[in-house]
Amino acid sequence: MRTHIEFAISEYRFTVLDLPRSDGAVMDALDMLSAIIVVVNQELAAVKSGSRLAAALRQRYGAEKILIVVNRSDRQADIGLADIERAVGGKVAHPFPSDYRLAIQALHKGQLLTSDNHNGLPGSLKRFAFQLAGIAYEAAAPRSGFLGRLTAGR
Repeated sequence: MRTHIEFAISEYRFTVLDLPRSDGAVMDALDMLSAIIVVVNQELAAVKSGSRLAAALRQRYGAEKILIVVNRSDRQADIGLADIERAVGGKVAHPFPSDYRLAIQALHKGQLLTSDNHNGLPGSLKRFAFQLAGIAYEAAAPRSGFLGRLTAGR
């Protein structure tokens, strides 16, 4: 795992890795990452699991490195963002709105989810990517090429 992460970091300016939660080898390799994002959704089991993971990661790598995001966020859910923040012991860095239909359509068509819409889920994904990259989203004029803006400074 460490070799894969070292390669990605050496070759790319920005790298996103989707890693398993329970693999000890993964936990040992995370020290070289600039941010570790714990993804939870508004289900009790996911919040409990995310809370335990976030606490362990904060203890090992420091609170400043750990971000919490909420996938399939629903404002009408029984478990709200404030509940999640209390449970995980930190602020939710970003909620991604629930739009299963749009995500599945993009998958079935083999298209980027962010290719044709700047609102809702696609816009939320773009805003979070810009946030992680340290780029002001409003100043980036996302309609003129999302990936081009992120890689222009390379």
